Amino acid sequence: MKNTTERNVSPREAAYLAYLAAERGECFIAEFLETRYHRLIPLKKDFKLAMEIACGTCRMASSLEEYANRLVGEKLTLKRKEKTLLFTALYQYYFLEKIPLYAIADESVRIAKKYCHSRFVKFLNAILRKIPETQVSLPEEKTKEALAIRYSYPIFFIEQLLGEYGIEKTGEILKAGNSSGPTLARIRTDEKNIPYSLFPDKNISMAIIPGDEVEQVGNSPDYYIQNITPASLMNFLAESKKTPERILDMCSAPGGKLIAAHDLYPKAKLYANDVSEEKIGLVKNNIDKYGIEAILSVAKGEELLSDEKFDLIILDVPCSNTGVLYKRPEARWRLNAENIQNLKELQKKILAHSANFLKENGEIWYMTCSVLKEENEDLVAEMAGQLGLSVGRSLKILPDAEGRDGGYACALYLK
Repeated sequence: MKNTTERNVSPREAAYLAYLAAERGECFIAEFLETRYHRLIPLKKDFKLAMEIACGTCRMASSLEEYANRLVGEKLTLKRKEKTLLFTALYQYYFLEKIPLYAIADESVRIAKKYCHSRFVKFLNAILRKIPETQVSLPEEKTKEALAIRYSYPIFFIEQLLGEYGIEKTGEILKAGNSSGPTLARIRTDEKNIPYSLFPDKNISMAIIPGDEVEQVGNSPDYYIQNITPASLMNFLAESKKTPERILDMCSAPGGKLIAAHDLYPKAKLYANDVSEEKIGLVKNNIDKYGIEAILSVAKGEELLSDEKFDLIILDVPCSNTGVLYKRPEARWRLNAENIQNLKELQKKILAHSANFLKENGEIWYMTCSVLKEENEDLVAEMAGQLGLSVGRSLKILPDAEGRDGGYACALYLK
């Protein structure tokens, strides 16, 4: 890949290079753009466009392949870098508004001349010019194959959802996973002084933050930017929990649940752990910003050593991210039986190890951002039996059109 780090780049070129790097397994899209290209795309709106094109192309890859095959008239046989560029162009045309085709075609051809063979440049130009005269649509029927193409998910995931939720709810979940909700912030101050609209949920105070004020709000200790789902799950679990003296947040980064725990139980002594210095650094930055004290440690959740016992252990375990797939575009393409099984084994190890640190009458709050039963209800039932724990109150929230993420939470305690 040619070095473009000495000059500014266009958002479409940066998007192409970011998606290509992700496809090659070199890094995540957001990491690539934020670390390598943020300073080379001076305007915020251009950086946002680069992120949208790269993430959206990754997210809708199955749909884009269908569009491409229909336009070409046969199954594509392109090199990875060629298919990547074609897909970024098709994403802009079929999924973004207000970008004229001539602008997409001109810039895509310019990028192709720089990174691809001349034969592909001609092919790309011909395909893009062909779009206006070619009627192409995605399948409407509700088979699992059609759902996989229309909403762009692996068949494995769709089969899981159909088995758990049925066809109508599965469609709603898939659609929500392709839609961005409003940017929300949990309110940490007096609601009467909030200059923003409130999210319509009577159980928790969340403000809807306009896009041009997200950075300002993110720097304010009066708010914590997060979706309503983790905040709702924490509040739900806290409804029946007596005030704990010691709280351990086992997989803490970036620290949102630790901050929520402090706000719920301001007198509790806080401990936060995560797997790397980088992750615990994110936690430290957050608690410093919010003026919160916590004892920090770095260890794998299944290997943490501690002489302490805790009244409350928050266990937001690594999971499939199936409730937050819009935000993590690469995650959907890792959804397969082997990866889910590996995650479940890790979840079980962390949960089993955490039980060693639980005080009598203490609780473990097991949490995920998954919507799959095998990572949630089924796993909790299995492990509770093995560990001698009782299953208490639980709540699952599914992704929806209003902007809620998916997630699960359950309280576990010693029998």
